[in-house]
Amino acid sequence: MTRWRITFGLLALVIACLFIDPVRATIGSRDRDSYQVIRDVFKENPNSKSIYLASYDDFYSIEPNFRLRAETDESFAETNYNKVLSAASLGDSAFNAYLRQDGITHVVVPLSSASKREIRHKWGRLGSVSIRLNPPYFREVAQTFGEFPVVLYEVLAVSSLSLVENNLYSLEWSGVRKEFYELQRSIKEVGMYRYDYNKFYIDGLDVSWVLQGTDGLTEKPEFYFQTPNLSNKSFSVEITLLAAYGGNAPTQIIRVSTLLGNQSVVVAAGRPAILKLQLSNSELVSFDNVLPCRLPSTFDSSNGDQRRFCFGIGDIKVRINS
Repeated sequence: MTRWRITFGLLALVIACLFIDPVRATIGSRDRDSYQVIRDVFKENPNSKSIYLASYDDFYSIEPNFRLRAETDESFAETNYNKVLSAASLGDSAFNAYLRQDGITHVVVPLSSASKREIRHKWGRLGSVSIRLNPPYFREVAQTFGEFPVVLYEVLAVSSLSLVENNLYSLEWSGVRKEFYELQRSIKEVGMYRYDYNKFYIDGLDVSWVLQGTDGLTEKPEFYFQTPNLSNKSFSVEITLLAAYGGNAPTQIIRVSTLLGNQSVVVAAGRPAILKLQLSNSELVSFDNVLPCRLPSTFDSSNGDQRRFCFGIGDIKVRINS
């Protein structure tokens, strides 16, 4: 009986220890979650300050952002992110200056973006974003694993530029469909309280096509270059114009109108044109095709696309003049 009592007592003690867990060994408090390696870096550098940075379709590939969107909405989840993208759209050197000026020592990037070594956003209300994730601007420090893997980069001290804190500008478009310049977002229910989110550009990441509608009306894109917080600054703007479309694309002449007057730009298959402008606050830039817009079947008999293509805008690079 005594031996049975001792055995029962020991068993009860083990069960109690497992349930109560006085040393907290069985409820996960000693486990290292997937982001612990990043917290370890910040613990060693107590003055560190970080921001999140991702390509256009990758913002929610980090767990906190993923949860925040599910619980609120995208506009709330991305509050103030436009300011980061505005600085990033001014190029590597300007973005480096912006980060250092704001005291940012590290950026956290989803692994899916980091694997491409570049942060990409197509132009729209801002210029194109193409930020390289390598020296001399960034150095990889750590990488996590799990369902939402990320890479931590240190911001290196490189740029000697000086930027004002609020460096927002915008391209205010008219004369075209919204999807010509806006990132598209879709949501599809895939189960109870589960949704599939998607971000995409109608014509892809590299171009937006100007079209003629079935009603015979042709889009005439134009934008106001707005810099309300930098009204005394000028910007260099490079715009890539493309022939529509493919290896057999016919030559197109594009008339570009600015404050300084009109100029004609010729584009052909494999021969894009790069338009270089100097712009300041509230300047208007307009585009208009001179030659007719064409059905693809007129120059590629196997192409059944029923849209009439005029020309394309492939890239818009904005840089602040020092």
